[in-house]
Amino acid sequence: MIGVILAAGKSSRFKHVKSKLEYEFKGKPIVKHVFDSLNKSADEIIVVVGENENNIKKILGDNIKYIKQEQALGTGNAVLCCESYVKGKFIVCNGDKPLVTKESFDKLKELKENIGVSTIISDNPLRRGRIIRENNIFKEIKEFKDASDSEKEIKEVNAGIYLFDDKVFEYLKKVKNNNASKEYYLTDVFSMYVKDKIKIGIVNVSEKEGFDVNTLEEVNMIR
Repeated sequence: MIGVILAAGKSSRFKHVKSKLEYEFKGKPIVKHVFDSLNKSADEIIVVVGENENNIKKILGDNIKYIKQEQALGTGNAVLCCESYVKGKFIVCNGDKPLVTKESFDKLKELKENIGVSTIISDNPLRRGRIIRENNIFKEIKEFKDASDSEKEIKEVNAGIYLFDDKVFEYLKKVKNNNASKEYYLTDVFSMYVKDKIKIGIVNVSEKEGFDVNTLEEVNMIR
């Protein structure tokens, strides 16, 4: 199974000379932690890069498939860039999870469903996307910037680790950017799956595994 690492973000909230993906955490750059864990689970890895292309290549080397996201249009567009290179089921992981493990990915691979998302339960969920349920049934993922005050109180949040099949590209082409960030959110496809009555597998991972870092303060929270 192919694994895709999303590594094109601009790290706008990470106030450091290095981007969050390049930042050293416990002896190596954060994106290298993600790569090393995914490499134990996936047969092949694709890394989506942006303006940081050269820096990421210096960290991960040349023996990997890189895809350039020419414009920073969001995670949905980043995955759509992979359409010509992915067939069947594949894993997607944000590149800012230094404590993610092989087991984090294996749990998704073991799902019977073709579509899956990992979630975490946290008393301090920060700015992560909220898992919206109705009668305990998964409905959608609401990004923090677009969530209502009551939705921001939800403790179950998106871990940023996903399972898709290649039909996701049909859905991604329908995603709109009418949101607070004016970006094409990968997470918008889940409400489309629900509408089409396609079953979504939910895997709970530990808060440590799913912890993403967007600020230096958040890095210090997990040291």
